[in-house]
Amino acid sequence: MVWALLPHDTPVGDLVGRSVVARGTVEGSSEMVLAARVTRLGDDVAVRWSTLSARTDPLLAAAQRALGQEPAHDPAKEAEVHRLPAGATIGAALLAATDVHVERVAVC
Repeated sequence: MVWALLPHDTPVGDLVGRSVVARGTVEGSSEMVLAARVTRLGDDVAVRWSTLSARTDPLLAAAQRALGQEPAHDPAKEAEVHRLPAGATIGAALLAATDVHVERVAVC
C-alpha cells in the first residue's frame, strides 16, 4: 500500500474510491488524526470520516451535537458521513465536518 501527500485544495471528487488520512489540530486542542473514505453519491460525493483518537474529544462531540447527531460512545469507532459537492476541497470539507484545521493529508 502506497500513501502520497496531497495539497489541501484537492477536490474531493478526485478522491472517489480512495482512502484519506488527515492530521491537524482543533483550535485550543491537541493534534487529531482522521481517516476518511470517499464514495460517489449521484453528482456529489460522500465522505465517511472517523477519528483515530483513542480519547474522548469534547470538541468533536460538540460539533456532532451541533449537527444534530448524537456522538458515539466509542471515539475510536465514531464515523459520520457528509454529502459534499464534488468540487469541494478535502481540507475545507474536513474543517467543515470536524473543525479540524488540516496540516497534512495523505491518500492511498
